[in-house]
Amino acid sequence: DDFDTGPNDDWLGTNRIAIQTDAKGASPIIVHKDYKIYQQKMDNLLKSLIIFMKPRNVLLVGKDASEIFGYNKNSSLNLMKFSKFQVCSDTNKTTNIIPIHHFSRGSFYQPAADRIIKAIKEGFCDYS
Repeated sequence: DDFDTGPNDDWLGTNRIAIQTDAKGASPIIVHKDYKIYQQKMDNLLKSLIIFMKPRNVLLVGKDASEIFGYNKNSSLNLMKFSKFQVCSDTNKTTNIIPIHHFSRGSFYQPAADRIIKAIKEGFCDYS
């Protein structure tokens, strides 16, 4: 099992903003006057990366990340349904889209784990 020993093709985890932030989080970036101009470009770039990598599972970390795949970020994460996203039209290969709680905020480790377990039980997480 490669999961604990290094990167592999099984998993990709992402938040929405492809910029490393400090303890203040994304707030200073989101309020920037040009943010909306580049938001769609960042979302498209992230989708392109997912299509290029063709991972088996994509963890959308936090409500903002869920918007990239059409989820309403005002909905509860626990109510967001898992889905499949086509990464190759030639083979109809799909990846599992799994919205989870933003686990970098320590209190959400268990809810994030619970969401992954639920995805496994519902057939939306390939891990073997």
